[in-house]
Amino acid sequence: MKKIGLYLFIVLAILFINNCNPPGEKSSSGSSGDDSTVSGPPTSPANFSLIDASDTCILIKWTDTSSNEDEYLVRRSLNPDFSAYQEFSIPANSVYFRDTNGLTQNTTYHYRVIASNSKGTATAQNDLTVITDLPANVSSGKLVADHTVINLIKNGEIPITAIQDAKQNLVIAYGHTSHGSQITDGMQGLINFANAGNCDGTYTYSNETNLFNRTQNGANGSLQLTDGIMRADCGYYSTALTYAEYELAMDNYNAGTGPAPDENWEYETRYFLGTPDTNGRGSDHPEYNVVIWSWCGQSSGRSYQDMLDTYLTPMNNLETDYYGIIFVYMTGHLNSDGSYHDPNDYIRNYCTTNNKWLFDFADIESYDPDGINYTINTLTSTDGCIYDFDGDGNIESSGDTTPRNGDRNWGFDWQNDNVEYPGANAVWYDCGAAHTAPVNANMKAYTAWWLWCRLAGWDL
Repeated sequence: MKKIGLYLFIVLAILFINNCNPPGEKSSSGSSGDDSTVSGPPTSPANFSLIDASDTCILIKWTDTSSNEDEYLVRRSLNPDFSAYQEFSIPANSVYFRDTNGLTQNTTYHYRVIASNSKGTATAQNDLTVITDLPANVSSGKLVADHTVINLIKNGEIPITAIQDAKQNLVIAYGHTSHGSQITDGMQGLINFANAGNCDGTYTYSNETNLFNRTQNGANGSLQLTDGIMRADCGYYSTALTYAEYELAMDNYNAGTGPAPDENWEYETRYFLGTPDTNGRGSDHPEYNVVIWSWCGQSSGRSYQDMLDTYLTPMNNLETDYYGIIFVYMTGHLNSDGSYHDPNDYIRNYCTTNNKWLFDFADIESYDPDGINYTINTLTSTDGCIYDFDGDGNIESSGDTTPRNGDRNWGFDWQNDNVEYPGANAVWYDCGAAHTAPVNANMKAYTAWWLWCRLAGWDL
């Protein structure tokens, strides 16, 4: 009887311990529970597709149709039958994968995405085959500052002497509105970013403290890039008056016989520089040898003839009159609704045909630092980095940088996927970035410094 009582006590104790464990949790002995909170395997990812591929990155996406996956498994193989593959685990609820894991240029890769939980797995209905690009070619004598030159500064590939020559030899007058401040804000943030060794590559930029220093007056060996001296607001690309008409209107205003005229950018340039001197500089400010203006949104919707009359021809006239100054053309930013921006092509084609210097603002913000293009094929993107992630043909947003209803902001996604300064091995830095993500201003700063080096005489 004593043995029966002891056995009964042990059985009751075991039942008591098991009943103290919540459903689905493991007991203290380490045995598995019934996992009753997971009803079954996840459902298959849908719409598995490619966003874009560069020479160093492949960006793929899918629709998350499951509510109970524990993770996504992305398999990458050189073989279409996946007889051998690499597997990457990414968190539940993910909808894209940025593959920068040792890709080889001009190589075919195959991808498969699988939703997984403790009950099983579910594979997307299709696999993807993707070919990486060849690296962008930056040719000798290049006059266009675009996305292809970003990494030359970011990876420390331009000689320090070329950067120092730009600081010593250039005096830049920069007229801009809020979008144009992305360049100067990015340049300011680059100073400490480079000081900390984040741009050390072939050339160790951090050995030269404040190598990328820029000031209004060129103090202490900095680059003199002066903004705010040529007035700018969103109306300054208006050409309601020609320069000659404006000059007459200003004379009348100063004499008290007429109202103040509406300024335009060409008048502001001539007013600041003064009359051309014998060296082709401006008599009032002969020290300035570079002039660059940034658009805000004024270029959008212009016909070719309008662009020719109001921007391209006046720029050419300035170059003729002030032949001792380099005038840098610039494209406008991407449209805030993601629509295609024909006027930028008018500017690009004109500059290519006529061998003009160009800062391609819109091209730079069409790409992320990995070379992924967000304005390719039917894909569209905005100046604030919002793009048509869901592929419905519309960009939906609230404000400059906040996407809605299935669209995404590639700038913030890229920043979340990469290390921010001052973290170890940082690849981007926070800075002022009006209307956009900081990484956009980072890229424009790198591109601007490439341009300054080229203007000062450096070539590949």
